[in-house]
Amino acid sequence: TMGGMGIHGGCSAGAAVGKVEALSSTSLINRDFGVERLFVARLHRESGDLPAALEAIHELRQPVGQFWSPAAMKIEGIYQLAVVEQEIGDAGSARAHLEEFLDHWGEADIPLESVTDAKRRLQFLNSQ
Repeated sequence: TMGGMGIHGGCSAGAAVGKVEALSSTSLINRDFGVERLFVARLHRESGDLPAALEAIHELRQPVGQFWSPAAMKIEGIYQLAVVEQEIGDAGSARAHLEEFLDHWGEADIPLESVTDAKRRLQFLNSQ
């Protein structure tokens, strides 16, 4: 899992680059594109490289990412995109993507941290 790879405690830019390079050197046939793009986005985000994080998430939303990624990864990508957009100050896009994410999973049968966070973020953006 992503958490098992130690990214939740923060990540230096150099460590992020090393991990991204390691992923990129793996044969394409053995790669899970959706998980990889979300992992790369989180590495970049935690190292402070928000433009690179956005690029990784946008790759998930491109045709090759749509083909090679399960629906859950695509939906998680919408949430991650909104988070990064909010962090760079693009409130309009963040709001639209939070709403899109919540349209998919907002009424989930089980409590999801991302849903709780998305609702909190949307409430904050709507109060601005």
